Amino acid sequence: MEYIGDVPRLVQVGRFWLQARPGLPDAYQYNYSHLSLVFQDYSKDTIILTRAMTRAFLDQPRAAFPTGNGRLMISSYSMAMRYSIVSDIHGNLEAFEAVLHDPAFSAADRIVCLGDIVGYGANPQECIDLLHDHDVICIAGNHDWAAAKQLDTAMFNAPARHALTWTADHLDAEHQRFLANLPLTWEEEFFMISHASPGTPDQWNYIVTRFDALWNFSTFRQPLCFVGHTHIPMIFTLNETGDVDERRLPRTVSLQGRSKWIINVGSVGQPRDHNPAAAYGILDTKNKVFRLRRVTYDVKRAQIKILAAGLPLILAERIESGW
Repeated sequence: MEYIGDVPRLVQVGRFWLQARPGLPDAYQYNYSHLSLVFQDYSKDTIILTRAMTRAFLDQPRAAFPTGNGRLMISSYSMAMRYSIVSDIHGNLEAFEAVLHDPAFSAADRIVCLGDIVGYGANPQECIDLLHDHDVICIAGNHDWAAAKQLDTAMFNAPARHALTWTADHLDAEHQRFLANLPLTWEEEFFMISHASPGTPDQWNYIVTRFDALWNFSTFRQPLCFVGHTHIPMIFTLNETGDVDERRLPRTVSLQGRSKWIINVGSVGQPRDHNPAAAYGILDTKNKVFRLRRVTYDVKRAQIKILAAGLPLILAERIESGW
């Protein structure tokens, strides 16, 4: 194994510019959301990547940069992409599978997950595995970190604490490590993502009003930020006069002009806008358009699994009507 000097520096490998950070262990497995990297024999311009490397990555010029903790993040320079944006899957395998089979979802170039893969639902490990099978940018939600014992569950209500204890008991060490290693934010050229808020991602604050949104607009440089956490599809728009507009997220949003936007894509696994259909979105960076998608799924089957697992009744009840 060979590392690149004693200080980080850029190295070109084929079409890719990569920046190494000294001290990475020989078989450092970086989590799947940002691609696992192993540096080896740069005299032959060779780089080995784990199964998270896919054709979508190879088709796009990328850059890698250190995050300050020995990890490498990978970012696309391409603006002409379609992203499927999902959030708050919450262990609901039936909802997640229905979204994955939606034709619009399948047509996207890349998947972005805003966190809370687990919690509430009866299939946390299976939902993580489905993410592993795709080229996914993924960040942490509060339930992810709590299930991985990185966050005190005292901040959660009783049904959520019960579900988190159950979830932690039903995740093996590999899946817990995956959740524990998820970062809080991710940045692309046109947008950034944070589970709760861009300004204080580690505080898990909700953005529910235009007053919540106003300060957060000053904390990111891109025109657009995606969030989840509330499970309610919303859009906040900062116009050129400095005013902030808030409204429920329409099916189609034009992202043209000089405004800035915070979009909450809603929830795949536990919607709370009185619509039980799984919610996700498609971002088209070429045409600067976002589209909200709703997908029906087998709610009854998901409910049966929740109850059979001994999880709180309220978690089965609320997915039926979306509250």
